[in-house]
Amino acid sequence: MIKNYLKIAWRNLNKHRFFSLVNICGLAIGVAAFWIIALYVTDEWSYDRYNEKSDRIFRVAQHGKWGNGGFNLAITSIPYAPALKADYPEVEDAIRIDLEGGGKIVYGDKQITANDIAFTDNAIFNIFTYHFLAGDPVTALSKPHTIVLTKTLAEKIFGDASTAMDKTISFDKNDQNVVTGVIDDVPQNSTFKFSALRSLNADHSGRWGSAGVFTFVLLKNHDDYKKIETFKSRFRRSKIQNGVAAINIHPPAFKS
Repeated sequence: MIKNYLKIAWRNLNKHRFFSLVNICGLAIGVAAFWIIALYVTDEWSYDRYNEKSDRIFRVAQHGKWGNGGFNLAITSIPYAPALKADYPEVEDAIRIDLEGGGKIVYGDKQITANDIAFTDNAIFNIFTYHFLAGDPVTALSKPHTIVLTKTLAEKIFGDASTAMDKTISFDKNDQNVVTGVIDDVPQNSTFKFSALRSLNADHSGRWGSAGVFTFVLLKNHDDYKKIETFKSRFRRSKIQNGVAAINIHPPAFKS
């Protein structure tokens, strides 16, 4: 029976070759388009999902409006992170990320330029998931002038990443940093990529009216962002004399 069906199908294909070719090509293109779209969507949804606490991680954005003008920024001022942690019990932890930590690295006679280095708070290892090959994530960036390297950058500087711990490297020969950790390279499906993280002083301060760092918060529960959204106007009013714009918090698990 099946053999007869196949014979009939083959005869029809031969009898109407042009239309058969059009139909087959159309089907092939449709299936290919479906799989391309499916792979793209899967890749987009995979961003930042490697973080064990991804459902509780949010990025703070600020918005402002006046007359016919306005702004929407993914960066905030330095005081946001400590203020959010202090004002909202729903915030378990908060960090600042300053992307201006790169430059020329000097170690002995070796010089390497790495511009994808950021300053950040030690709590970053409580919020984001990075696999430590050496060092303690609890204290890695707790002291000033310390740095955590990715495996690739450690190998570029020292040849062998396992020898990097407690070595001192310099940025432009003046700013010395002690290596206190080595981690696996950041996954490609990450919104925030870097080759190293440098310690940001806990008392590092700045004006409310400026904007230069990314602020991330770890909430105690996923739905706590609704409470923060509800009371964000109160937060703004309490800082209004310092020029705070309206804020929103967004899951960072999607590229922007």
